[in-house]
Amino acid sequence: MAQVNRDAEGLRSPGPGTPPVAVAPRVSLPGAALERARLALVRGEPSEAAKGERQRLYRFAALLILVFAYRDFAVPWPGLLRPLIVRLVWCAALLGCGELLRRPGPVSYRAAVRIAGVASAICCGYLGICVGGTRGFITLWLPALPLAALVIAQEEWVGIVLTGLAVHVMLLVTCAGEGLPLAAVAGWQANTAASSLLAYFASREYGRRMADEHDALVRLGDSEQRRSRSERLATVGRLAGGVAHEINNPLTFMKANLELLVEDLTGPRTLADAETREMLDEVQGGVERIRRIVADLRVFAREEAADAVESCDVRAAADESLRLAGVRMKSHVVVELMVPPGCPAARITPRKLSHVLVNLLLNASDALEGRADGKVWVRVTEERGGVRVSVADNGPGFPADVLQHAFEPFVTSKEPGKGMGLGLAVSREYVDQVGGSITAKNRAEGGAEVAFWLRPA
Repeated sequence: MAQVNRDAEGLRSPGPGTPPVAVAPRVSLPGAALERARLALVRGEPSEAAKGERQRLYRFAALLILVFAYRDFAVPWPGLLRPLIVRLVWCAALLGCGELLRRPGPVSYRAAVRIAGVASAICCGYLGICVGGTRGFITLWLPALPLAALVIAQEEWVGIVLTGLAVHVMLLVTCAGEGLPLAAVAGWQANTAASSLLAYFASREYGRRMADEHDALVRLGDSEQRRSRSERLATVGRLAGGVAHEINNPLTFMKANLELLVEDLTGPRTLADAETREMLDEVQGGVERIRRIVADLRVFAREEAADAVESCDVRAAADESLRLAGVRMKSHVVVELMVPPGCPAARITPRKLSHVLVNLLLNASDALEGRADGKVWVRVTEERGGVRVSVADNGPGFPADVLQHAFEPFVTSKEPGKGMGLGLAVSREYVDQVGGSITAKNRAEGGAEVAFWLRPA
């Protein structure tokens, strides 16, 4: 079992002049937010960010409607009141639909988009009737409303169709009121039909692309889960030899103690009561040691719930990780754990933090294999309002070509069969998912150091 020394001292951040550092690039991997976006896409509802953007578009459109009210002043005063009221109603409809689409659920979103499209067609058409008719500035833009609906809600083809139909009706009313000839009416309707068809087919194509993107996200999520599971099982396999050794040690002295107790009970009594009690206590301690090792291994290997709370006691996770990694680290490896008192909780699940630490400890153990003076330092400090954790060793360090790609999958300096090259890649994924950062470097005094920073819980 590895020797563990615990201290409360912290670690200062490296200053200028330190060796080259490999910084893990930020990546977009399936996490809780991406899972919510996928579910929203399945339900036919965009993400909250997309809803917010579309609400801002509705507000901007309402602002433009009020800004262009100056063109209505060409109308004599008795008739100026009607276009002003229409503009106010139009703005109120857009703002109300903007609030409606932010409500949860696809029904509210679809209703908001469709109501906004139809209301815009009716208000724009009536405003055109009030200000210049078919010769006015407003009516000229009326056939383009289906394209505007496409810009705001690309996937809502039903809303685009309803907007196009409402535009057709308002143009018929406008042309009928002016008594235009059939050829002129057909021209207006043809323009509207062209823009409506263009918007419709663009919306359907967008929907197909979104469906393909959804399938790709599902496949990516499944792939990442399988990769994480395979790496975790590989870590359990790396621990298996040490676990067998750690379980065999207590079993050996438990068996010897039980044999002596059986001989004492079946033959003449040779053991005093105090000796019997001491031997039973040793057996009980051995059983507890085996139970703890098996329990830690089962917790480590078990799948984590999707809704696990992202808050972790760093000290408890570090202790658990040292118990797990210690079954494989040889007795000549000295591990120093330094955690300041009152260290804040980190924004990560305990399982993921334990997995990251076990990966880093096992990597350090592999690097120190065969050395009699192997030493590992695990330092926890408060930094930038969060928690910084570093794992350093006095081994040979990273080869220069490996350091540049340390956090890429399947990059390893170990011999074939001793590692898959996924430990740092999965650790990077876990840290990145919670908004943290991770770096790797070679220490100036020799050895490697991997450090990661986590946000406070």
